[in-house]
Amino acid sequence: MLRYDHARRRVETAGKRWLYYTFLLDYRLTQKKTAAATLPYDAIRHIRFGPDWTNRIVGPGWRVFTDLQQGTLPDVAWVNPPIIATDHAQATSAAGSIT
Repeated sequence: MLRYDHARRRVETAGKRWLYYTFLLDYRLTQKKTAAATLPYDAIRHIRFGPDWTNRIVGPGWRVFTDLQQGTLPDVAWVNPPIIATDHAQATSAAGSIT
């Protein structure tokens, strides 16, 4: 597991609020977060096993649209797309590609 999280630390040092929205399949099925999907913060030990995992990693990912409509987006929001829309090389779709 990684031991750093520079961007998160800078956001918190600046006194800003952050959330990480994720479209994990297990959220739709169980409403729980697991390491069964691509979730970068799963690799940072003190987030994965600390209170941020419960309080700042949120889903389902489309909640970002609800928060946007309600004006409740945090100062910084990271959104992890569903695997079908990712730009990762092993993805089965070009939907998330940047060309």
